[in-house]
Amino acid sequence: MEEIKKEGNPEENFYYNITCDDVSVIQYDWLKEDLVDTQISEIKFSTTEDIDKLEEGVFLYHLDFRFELERFFYIHLRAVYRIETEEPNMFKFQPQKDMTMMTYDYIKDAVNQYHEDAGKTFNNEIFDEITEEFWNDYISKKCKDKLDREWIGEDLQNLHKNYYTFTQDYASALVAQGTVKVMDEVFFYNPSFNHKANQDRLEQIIPPNHYITFRNQFNKLDTEEAIISFRKFAFLIVAIDCVCHLLTTNHLDYLEERLDAMNFGKELRADYIQVAARFSRDSKANIKSGGVTIGNWEENYDWDKLIT
Repeated sequence: MEEIKKEGNPEENFYYNITCDDVSVIQYDWLKEDLVDTQISEIKFSTTEDIDKLEEGVFLYHLDFRFELERFFYIHLRAVYRIETEEPNMFKFQPQKDMTMMTYDYIKDAVNQYHEDAGKTFNNEIFDEITEEFWNDYISKKCKDKLDREWIGEDLQNLHKNYYTFTQDYASALVAQGTVKVMDEVFFYNPSFNHKANQDRLEQIIPPNHYITFRNQFNKLDTEEAIISFRKFAFLIVAIDCVCHLLTTNHLDYLEERLDAMNFGKELRADYIQVAARFSRDSKANIKSGGVTIGNWEENYDWDKLIT
C-alpha cells in the first residue's frame, strides 16, 4: 500500500513513521441514481478510530470514514495505517490531515468505480467543494475532543494490549465465526435489518468500528490464530449476548435462510448458543473475580428494541 512516511506532528511534538497498509469498503448502499446536480450541503460524514498494539513501538491505526450523500449513496470505508513510534501517548493519537485526506481520496475513487461499474453518471466535482478551511477545522476539533476525553497511563494502555487468543479448535472458532456471521447481518448485509439504525443504536454498546477490528481478526482463523485486546474482548462478550438472543427469538425468522446458506445451520446454531453462552458467562465471572467491573456487562439490554 501507499507510504506516506509522515514524521512529526509539531502541534503535539509527536514523532512517528506511518504507512497505509490496507483499504477496504465495509459497506456501500445506494439508490442507483445518476450523481449529478447535487449540493455540497447535502453531504454528511463522520470518522471514527480504533487502535491495536502489535508489538512494542508498532501499532495499527484503523480509520473508519462514513460518507453519505442524501438520495444517492452511503459508503463506509476503512483505511489501516501502520504506525511506528516510541511515544508513550500513542493512545491519544488522532488522525492527521494527510491521513484523513488520503482516506477521503479512497472514498472518491470507490464511489466513482461503483457508479462506473453500474453505468451511471458521476460528477467528481462534488467532492472537491469541501474547502481546505473546513478540513483544518474538523481535524483540529477532533484532536481537541480526543485530548479532552481520553486519559493516559497504564490503565488506558492495558485496554489495548493483547488479551485473548482464539485458536482453530472447534469451540473457539465456533464462537468467533458464529458471532461474526450474525452481527454482519445486523450491521451490514441482511436487507431485512435497518443497518444504519442498528449501527447508530449500538454505537456505545458494540461500537461498529471496534467490531470491525475484531471481525477482521476472526476472519483469519482459517489460517492463523486471532488475538484481540481487552477492549475488543469486552465488546465481543456483549456481541455474543446479543447474538444468542437473536438466535432464540423472532429475529431468527429474518436470519435463518441466509445463515443456512452460509453453512451456519440449525445444529451449528444450537452448538453456538450452548458454547458461546457458557464462554460469556465464564468470562464475566473470571473478570469479576479479579475485581474489575465492566459497565457494558452490567446492563440488561432490550435487544428487541435496539435491533431493527
